[in-house]
Amino acid sequence: MVDLLKPYLDLRDAEVETDFGIDDPVVYGSRAAIESIFTNLIVNSLRAFAQDYSSGRLESAEVCFRKIIIRTKKLGDRVIITFSDSGPGIREISIDDIWIVGRSTTPKGSGLGLCIVRDTVEDMGGAIRAEAHGELGGAEFTIELPLRN
Repeated sequence: MVDLLKPYLDLRDAEVETDFGIDDPVVYGSRAAIESIFTNLIVNSLRAFAQDYSSGRLESAEVCFRKIIIRTKKLGDRVIITFSDSGPGIREISIDDIWIVGRSTTPKGSGLGLCIVRDTVEDMGGAIRAEAHGELGGAEFTIELPLRN
């Protein structure tokens, strides 16, 4: 799935590291639903990287550290998927508000992406939570989805 976004990632000098501790987990939901979740979260990271640079917060030499880590692991009857990025994190908005359409941390953002992610995860019987500053210093999203037997 990350391969589909590779040209988009390369154009923005972003690196994605994957650590899939569970091979091909089977969850309730469609491939399109999973692709929507991954795409929205990766695109949000890329927008955060661009915003950080355009805000003048980073010098060009620092911008080279644009990294996203996606991990999966099995925990009982669930798969845990974690997305971490090295962007500026979630700021100027509360964690509760990031899920609301119209609320965004990017100037021209609609806030629709994270709403779609949350609704899709919940439709699949799962849950999602966010941290303003995770493992890489940027935003971190943790998704729990039930595994199909």
